[in-house]
Amino acid sequence: FLSDGFNLHQLPPVIERLSVVSVITNEVQAKRIVTKIAELYKEKANSTSSSSSYPIYRLALYRILDADYDPNEYTKNAPNDENGQKNRIDAQATAATIDHNEDDALIERVLERAAKILYLLVHARFVTSPRGLETMRRVLVKAASK
Repeated sequence: FLSDGFNLHQLPPVIERLSVVSVITNEVQAKRIVTKIAELYKEKANSTSSSSSYPIYRLALYRILDADYDPNEYTKNAPNDENGQKNRIDAQATAATIDHNEDDALIERVLERAAKILYLLVHARFVTSPRGLETMRRVLVKAASK
């Protein structure tokens, strides 16, 4: 992506791969999480069409652009602890529930990482464009004149 002059056509597969690889090292677990994210995307998009390519990229993009984004989206049904914070794992949970909660935590980490990578790459592309360089020059000149 970087060596290709920030070609946006190659951005989705880069985001998909980097976000998963940077969070999950186990190949089997990575495939399971990617499958769950694809299901989550289909659920959110209310779509069963084949247009759900790059679900991690698309959910990360929604996360960046959605003003009403709720960072606790995956923990809404979890009980609160004494500080009012959401608990991901109930002490009395079954092994299946624990696995489900661990998967939810991994999904959250993957999507958060994807959103950060996407945000930074898009801004890097802007800053290195002629318009971005001019904007940065104006900001620095204004700061130096104060």
